[in-house]
Amino acid sequence: MVTHPNKYFTNIVPISNTDNTHRIEIETEQRILILDGAMATMIQSLGLKEKDFRYAELENHPVELKGNNDLLNVTRPDVISI
Repeated sequence: MVTHPNKYFTNIVPISNTDNTHRIEIETEQRILILDGAMATMIQSLGLKEKDFRYAELENHPVELKGNNDLLNVTRPDVISI
């Protein structure tokens, strides 16, 4: 068991690829889980451009949106569904 120095992230248990579903079901009965995956890494490997993060309502938004991966749910759902 790995403990995190932050008091809010105690009892961090790495989960391997074997029997993940069963292990997650057991753990959810005992505690609140935070599951972290490599989704951002996968998205970065696609080489998306600024235009991939924009849609009509944000066409003239003054701030760069590239990297705001939440927007891809609207602008590029095909990327999120991979």
